[in-house]
Amino acid sequence: MSRPNSARARPRHAAGMTLLELLIAMALLAVVLALTYGSFFQLSDAAAGLKAELAEQQELRLLLKLIADDLQAAQYLEGYAANGDRRSGIVARTHFVGRGEFTEINFHVAAPARFHRQRPPEADPGLHEAGYAVREDLAANTLTLVRREDYYLDPDLETGGVTVVLTRDVETFSIGFLGPAEASNPTQDRWEREWDSQTRPKDARMPRAVRISLGVMGKDGKPLRATLEVNLQSVLKVGQ
Repeated sequence: MSRPNSARARPRHAAGMTLLELLIAMALLAVVLALTYGSFFQLSDAAAGLKAELAEQQELRLLLKLIADDLQAAQYLEGYAANGDRRSGIVARTHFVGRGEFTEINFHVAAPARFHRQRPPEADPGLHEAGYAVREDLAANTLTLVRREDYYLDPDLETGGVTVVLTRDVETFSIGFLGPAEASNPTQDRWEREWDSQTRPKDARMPRAVRISLGVMGKDGKPLRATLEVNLQSVLKVGQ
């Protein structure tokens, strides 16, 4: 009889990973997971930042619309202004606040009161004083945009009433006023930085349009700015 083959009788070792190979695989897996999670969190942070910026831009646009709505309801009361030294219409000037130059505007507005609650809505006369200005908040070391509202009309168009802070960290606030077209060049727009209805010709007390620019510093330290232009073609009103 032939002898059994000793090589065939020897058991084979199952194929597998050594401890070193296992450690290398685990290290590579850890690197891949770290890169994956890092990219995920970066994308999440970027998305959150974009969402916050879009929300701030939306707030800025809503604030511009509030100002535009007020100005589109601005009125020049001829009968009221003709009685003594009372003023009406729009009074706007540029003022230095902090290190910047900003528009301060006051006017009569034919709209319900926004902030006064001392009388029921049905008793609201629908005609008030309103104004916008930039003020310095020394305690917080910032500039704020405020809205002033006086429930009753009085000879002083520029003071009185309730003042409410609308936004902080203001960088720019300016309003341009489109004056009457020039006879020599009626297609050329002539924008002005200041306006006083009382000093204007009787047939041009109010501007034809306004251009409102507002800029604030975002929460992430990036500046946000928006501009809105609206027509004021039907605001002239004869009142008492």
